[in-house]
Amino acid sequence: MNKNISTPVAIAIIVVVLLVVGFFLYRGMTGGVQGDGREGEVQAAPPVPGGGAPPGTVAPGSQ
Repeated sequence: MNKNISTPVAIAIIVVVLLVVGFFLYRGMTGGVQGDGREGEVQAAPPVPGGGAPPGTVAPGSQ
């Protein structure tokens, strides 16, 4: 039972495995999912209906 797979298929499998392993290592080193409410983590604001602030408006604390 000698089955061979082609070189491009083998390379594709190796690349996918490396990407998955790299993704989980990256998540582990960076603390996983951001924005779960813990202190010191960045949490994005929800989208603003109508496209945001009007032109010429300055955000508080940015001056």
